[in-house]
This record gives sequence, structure tokens and C-alpha cells, in this order.
Amino acid sequence: MTGRTLSLILLALPLLACGLQQRSTPAPLPAATETPAMATATSAITPAAPPAGPTGTAGAAALSSNLSPALCTDIPGSRPGESGVAAGNDLHRITLTAENAVCNDGTPAVMYVRLAIAAEQRNTWVFHLQGGGSCRDYEVCLTRWCGNEYYHAGKMSSQWAPPAMRGHGLFSPQPGNPFSGVNQVFVYYCSSDSWTGQAPGVVFADPLDPGRQIQMYTQGHTIVAAVLDALRDGATSDDGQVTMPPLSEATEIIFTGTSAGAVGVTHNLDWVASQFDPAQTRVVGVIDAGVRPLLEDFPPTAVNDSLTAYYQQLTGGRQGINAFLDQSCLALTPAAEAFLCAQNSWIISNHLTTPFFVRMDLGDGNMVRDLVPLGVSLPDIGTATRNRLSLLPGIGSSAVEAANIDFTPGVYGPACGQHVGLTVGDWYNGATVQDGNGRALTLSDAIQAWLAGEAVFVVDTVPPTLSTCAQTDDRRD
Repeated sequence: MTGRTLSLILLALPLLACGLQQRSTPAPLPAATETPAMATATSAITPAAPPAGPTGTAGAAALSSNLSPALCTDIPGSRPGESGVAAGNDLHRITLTAENAVCNDGTPAVMYVRLAIAAEQRNTWVFHLQGGGSCRDYEVCLTRWCGNEYYHAGKMSSQWAPPAMRGHGLFSPQPGNPFSGVNQVFVYYCSSDSWTGQAPGVVFADPLDPGRQIQMYTQGHTIVAAVLDALRDGATSDDGQVTMPPLSEATEIIFTGTSAGAVGVTHNLDWVASQFDPAQTRVVGVIDAGVRPLLEDFPPTAVNDSLTAYYQQLTGGRQGINAFLDQSCLALTPAAEAFLCAQNSWIISNHLTTPFFVRMDLGDGNMVRDLVPLGVSLPDIGTATRNRLSLLPGIGSSAVEAANIDFTPGVYGPACGQHVGLTVGDWYNGATVQDGNGRALTLSDAIQAWLAGEAVFVVDTVPPTLSTCAQTDDRRD
């Protein structure tokens, strides 16, 4: 029985309810089948009226978000918003002015940039989609906006984004970072949609009191497109200190993301690659903390009713935001199976045709927090994650789109319990996993080796025997 068949048996659920749109690309795919809008059990979600045009805020659409401090007045434990990045002087802010390239609250989206140091690196670029969870219903979005749990309003607005930020890990300016000398673009996350939304406005209603609503923008994919457009002919930072060269002259683009940003890379990677001439520009992806196992990857003894229900509810997570999902999956997948195109690991295993590298901790802290309360043991989580990672080197023969895959993904799987690695210094350039030749490779080492053409499959065992870990932290990007 194939993995596809198992997925259908275990996850035969209501279809994704997205108004799926397809941007023009050099080689258009067949049109995807649309499915009707659908409300979840916990939230009524309806598209808001389309925007009439810009307002006084640069890049903001006329439709007003109602995200304001007043929503949190009567909620105990609320905290004010704050920046989603550390202030510094390593990368400088560029405010996007494209219509609809806006955060949840309508403030303009922003990115942070650093110019390549040497002339020979002028045409190499590293992009990063920041992570930071998501929200898809009234209660979760309200909690996020009011800062009652881990995240806060800084993940839904750019109003606290500093003029310049400090770089860590992949964005560190230190000489030990092999990417410190290339053009760097860090895209600030404020759309709460894992970089897939295209909705000028959605309304999330309180199911207990439909008169209580949150109205906000979800424009993650729109922001990605606006970033490329803004840099295509070169751009200057808001403070005038950094002028980037034309992205249209790029010869190599490394498109990265962590956690929710890893989901964004998964669904946007092939589209981003399609925006460049492959004869001139090599585009690759780096996906960090975005390859959770599918249900079929778990040992049979670990699959219980709670775990099955958990995976079922994951399949409906893009309702109402006009999600931009991987376009080839939508084109090739029958409507009755469209839910597969919302599963990150399904896309990675079957539909990405742009070269990519993945990092996934076998004991990823976020995954453990979700699955252990469902009765799944740490060894079973590690085994399931390793099973999924082990399939990736063979996608050139096993994937749905195997005929279009002419590369072997890089795979890096520590067993340390750390969620993200790319943007955390000690986990990017300190912690190691031993490869089959006895080399202790950092994440930075492994990415460099893969980019240079080396086959990289560096994954720990269950129980762990190959990882040397840094101090685990709770950072979720």
C-alpha cells in the first residue's frame, strides 16, 4: 500500500476551504479546482469586503482592521505589543509600499537588509521568512493580539519594528558565518498565516457571540511577492544607510524559513524559483522545523484515537484566507484529496521541484509539546520523524512529481529537542551531528556541503547517539 493511499485512509476529511488563486508563471499549470468556503467548528470565517485602495498609511488597504488595544481591555493578563526582532545595527529596515502588502492590523509589511561585503558576492542572496506561529480563529487570534500566551501583537503588526535589527545565526555578521558576506534579506512576520494568505481582509467571529469579531488582513504570500518586486531593481533602506543591488542580477538565491516560515518556504519555493531565469539564477530552499511526520510514519502501536484526531484537524488549516498553496500539488491532486496540499511534509515529499535542504530535530520542542499530551512517547516521535526524513533522499523516484525532480535534498536531523536552528547562533554554528564518515557537522557546515554538491543525510538515531547539543531554549523565531 502506498503512502498516498495510507494518507487518504487516515486523513479522509473535509476539503480545504480556500479561494485558491494562481499567480502567472513562465509555465502556467492547469487550473486548480476550487472548493467552497467552509466554517470551522470553533469559528465563523467570512471574507471581508475587498479594499477600495490605499489609505494614508503606506501600503495599507482601505478596509480597516479592528485590531487595537481596546480589544484587550477586559482580558486579564494582556500585555502590550513589542518588536518581533531585536533592535541592532546589522540589517536595516525597508518598508514595503505595495498595495495589500500589509500586516494583520493594516500596517505596512517590512523587511531588513544587509548589503554584500565583497564584489564577488554581490549577486548571491539569502532570504529568510521569519517564523512565529499562526492564528485561524477568533479565540487564537485574540489571544495572539493581546499577548496572553507566547506570542504577542508584534507578530501581527509592524508598528513596533525597529529601524534596524541585530542578526543571529544565518544573519550574524561574524566571520564564522559563511553567509555573512552575501546580500541578506530578513522578512518580518506579521501576517499570522504561515506566509500563504492572499485575503485583503477576513472576519473571525466569536462562535459564542457572533457580534464580537476580529477583522484583519492575511497577506503572507502577497508580502513575499512584494518583497521580490521591491528588490528587483534595487532598493534603499528607510534610513538611507543601505542600498541593495538589483535582485534581477542575482545568480544564486537561498530562500530560507523557520517554523511558520518553513511552511511559507514550502508553499512559495517553486513559485519564487519561477520568477527567475534558471539559466541565470540558481534558486534553492532551506526549510527549518517544517518537516513533521505524517500519521503513516508513526509505529502502528503509537497511533491512537487522539493522534488520529490531531492529524485530522491539521488538514483544514487554511480556510478563509485565500491561501496560496503549492501550485503543482493543487494542479495534480484530485479535488477529493485536496487536503493533502495543506500538509507541509506531503508537499516536501512529493511536489517540490526546486532543490531544497531540510533541518528537523527528532525531538522538536514544539512537536513534543503537541504530541506527548496525546499519549505519544518521545521515542515514537523520534522514530516517526526519522522515518519521514529517511524518505527524502529518494524522492527522485518516489514522489508524485518524481519525473521533475533532478536533485537529492539535503537532510539534517539532530536529536536535541531544539525547535529552530537557522537563526539561533549556538544551534546554527555550534551544535553538531556526526555523519557517516565520522565528521561532526554543524547546521552551517551541512548547508555549505550540500550547496557545494555533496550528498548530505546527517540524521541521529533513536535513541540519540550522534548529536552534540547546545543549550536548548524555547525560542520559536
